[in-house]
Amino acid sequence: MMDKSILLTLCVCLASQVYAVMIRIDANSICQPDLGCTSNDPPFNNTNDLPEPPSVIRTKFLLYTRSNQIEAQILMADNTERLHSSNFIAARPTRFIIHGFLQHGQVKWIKDMTDEFLKKEDCNVIAVDWGDGAWLPYTRAVANTRIVGAEIALLINFLVQGEETLFQRIHLIGHSLGAHVAGYVGERIHGLGRITGLDPAAPNFIDTDPLVRLDRTDAGFVDVIHTDDSEFDYISGYGMFDPVGHVDFYPNGGKYQPGCSEETVTNLMSTAYYKGLENAEDILSCSHSRAITLFTESINSECHFTAFPCPDLDALDRNAGNCMKCEPNGCPKLGFSADQSLARGSFYLRTRPEDPYCGYYQHVTLQFGDRMSPASGRVRVQLVAPGRPSDFFEIKSDNMQFEAGQERHFLYDDLYPLTDIREVRVTFTRTWGVFWWLGYSYRPASVSIHHVTVTSIQTGQTANFCGDDRLITNGNTVYLRKRDSLEKCVPGRRGSF
Repeated sequence: MMDKSILLTLCVCLASQVYAVMIRIDANSICQPDLGCTSNDPPFNNTNDLPEPPSVIRTKFLLYTRSNQIEAQILMADNTERLHSSNFIAARPTRFIIHGFLQHGQVKWIKDMTDEFLKKEDCNVIAVDWGDGAWLPYTRAVANTRIVGAEIALLINFLVQGEETLFQRIHLIGHSLGAHVAGYVGERIHGLGRITGLDPAAPNFIDTDPLVRLDRTDAGFVDVIHTDDSEFDYISGYGMFDPVGHVDFYPNGGKYQPGCSEETVTNLMSTAYYKGLENAEDILSCSHSRAITLFTESINSECHFTAFPCPDLDALDRNAGNCMKCEPNGCPKLGFSADQSLARGSFYLRTRPEDPYCGYYQHVTLQFGDRMSPASGRVRVQLVAPGRPSDFFEIKSDNMQFEAGQERHFLYDDLYPLTDIREVRVTFTRTWGVFWWLGYSYRPASVSIHHVTVTSIQTGQTANFCGDDRLITNGNTVYLRKRDSLEKCVPGRRGSF
């Protein structure tokens, strides 16, 4: 029979081990050695769950550098021997990549982003793998973000070895729940250089205290990309819309990204049945994941995702109030170079529907001339540069007829920059109504063009093309030549095409 003193000693040892892992203060609070205490009392009552202990979450820090781009080295807080034997160099920029719900630290997008960073510069890239804590139920994963943030903060303090100036060289990139993890790091470490939130998770974070979610006080510069703010329905709407950073980007309005299939339960089930679960997952997360894709592309792309201080996407398309004017602080570029601009606030932009997502955009303004009556139809426009005309793009009358003096706006994108545009071609095609079929041609068969202006989104340069109010009859084309200014456009010049 075991001696009572030995049994007592064993119980004390076991109890001390439990104590070292987690101390439960009350029903609403737990404390972790080195990590501090967490509670789900307000304002942290966005979920009724308390976080799991680190031994369950099992966060791992995977270091990649140019010397070990393929195989990661594992870093651990307070493990000096492991740190010294690694390729980590504190003087380099250090970029943490933090995944979100139902993912892990070795998913493809993290590896792709890591490769782009190491191609761009000699830096430390640390992938944060908290996959064991990012699983179902979602509310438990939400609670676990606070522990993961505390663990990252502990590692950062260990890595900088008291050199607080090195905090400025640290950049955290978090997707979905990972964006809020980055925010918790910033709450613990003042002076972090930058946090990039990639479509921060909305469920359980909407209308919460800034302490609970990512906000602009969490780093010296906080930039956020919003891509999935449709109404949450378990199929879509995972991202938050409210601006939370110094700069908030809303590509394509911040929702329903072009190129993504319609995110409905029926479409999801159909895709899963006919094309497999992997393709179905692409539908489920397409808009939510687009923030990752855009940021990753921006790291080394020669094309820049220039964004504008317009109040919404419709205003951007119309250049309402001249909102595409970028003075005095310039227009920021979504992604890697967002911190190079002094501009602050919310910014909108268009992207292409497929890879590459960055296009060279031209803002086209077409003004109809005075020699016309209201007309319905389609106006097709082509921009012509030496040796390379653009595709035709259409401006439709839809529910609003073309009228004298009216302006229409269009954003045209191309895979390649259109430089030195010398000519604009405009074709008009009338709409045939029901009265035409009855023998009445009641709609005018022509429009007149006063001018077309083309402004490069990337360079801000504007070119003017005069139509001189020439009439374009149905099915015909007018060729507009470049002029130094719109003042040289002559209204009322006779002729038709």
